[in-house]
This record gives sequence, C-alpha cells and structure tokens, in this order.
Amino acid sequence: MPTPAFWSLIASALAAAAALLSAVSALIMMRIQRRNFFEASRPELVIAGWQRHPLTEEHGYRDAIFFDTVRNIGRGAAVGVWITGDFPENPLTALVKCNRVDILAAGDAARVRGTVPLWWQNAPADGDHIAVNIYLRFDDDRGMHHETCYSLLAAKPGAGVHVSDEIAPGLAMGARTTKSMPLRRLRRRKWLARVFQRRNASGRRGVRQQPDRSPGPIER
Repeated sequence: MPTPAFWSLIASALAAAAALLSAVSALIMMRIQRRNFFEASRPELVIAGWQRHPLTEEHGYRDAIFFDTVRNIGRGAAVGVWITGDFPENPLTALVKCNRVDILAAGDAARVRGTVPLWWQNAPADGDHIAVNIYLRFDDDRGMHHETCYSLLAAKPGAGVHVSDEIAPGLAMGARTTKSMPLRRLRRRKWLARVFQRRNASGRRGVRQQPDRSPGPIER
C-alpha cells in the first residue's frame, strides 16, 4: 500500500503543477492586457486620393502617381508622420515627393500632395511595369513605432498590360502591411548601426598598405 510519504509527494507535485499553471495563466493575461493597452491607442494610417496623370516628355518621364490625403482611422494620434518610398527593381525609376505631417489625431485627415514621377527611360527596355513601395512611418503616444507599406505596381502606358483592381488608371495595389516595434528597440538598432559603422570606418583607416616585398626582375 502507498505510504503517507508517497501521498505527501503526490500532493506536493500537484501543488507545484497548480502553481505553474497559475503563473502561466497570469503571464498570458498580462500579455493580453498589454496588447489591449497598446491597441487602445494604436493609430492606423491609410492613403487616399490616388490618381495618375500624364506629364511632359521634356523631363524624361511620361506620367506620375499622385496621392493627396493621409487619414488616421485608428484609435490614437500619429506623431511625426514621414512618407518615403523605394523601388525594389530599379532605384532610378521613380522618386517620392511628399510633405511631412507633425501630428494626426484619430479620425483626422491631412493633405500631403504626394507625387511619384515614373521614369520610364530608366526602366529596362522590355519593362512594362514599375514596382513602387510607399512607406508611412510614425509613432504613437505609448512609445511604439509603426511602419505601413503600400506595395504598388504601375503598368507602362500603351504596353497592353491588364491591371485588375485598379486604384488609379494602370495602378494596382498588391499588399498593405503594417509592422510595429517599441521605440526603445528602434533606437537601440540605430545606435548599434552607428557603432558598427564607426568601427568599420576606423578599421578601414587602420589598415596600412603593406610594402611590396616581391622580388624584382633578375639581372643577367
């Protein structure tokens, strides 16, 4: 028959398991409450007013993408809204021009007058489209940094490319994604990047050119 020591051991194991489950439940609840805390003031920015018009040929491009409004449909204010862009297939095909928004309250909209001239002369000879990524980078009042990316695809005029779900003539939006991270982590990444950059620069300066010790021509 089981001894009292055995039953005592079983009771201790059950108590330890109950304490572990309680700690895990508390941790899960804390994470849920923390997520709800940040979501309660999380801004969400969208771009509206997409257009596409032809431009003159004298500057080397034929048309441009325009967007005129950034709207905050989230629950909190967006601080330091910065709109930039990149062009994954060819960095010389376009250039995003847009003004900065200092603060955008929840439910408000701002006129930004964004322009993306499409430089078709720098596109490949057989290129019938230009891929454009537009980024909205901003902070909230809870110490979080957010980055929303619009992935666009502009078809070349007269190339016979069919674009479905157009947001403007010959312009399609492939995806819209948002990433978030604490501002402390972002500042740490920037600090580490500067440290490694200075270290690499000092390392290159410290490397001295070694004298040429190879034997010269042999006289005969």
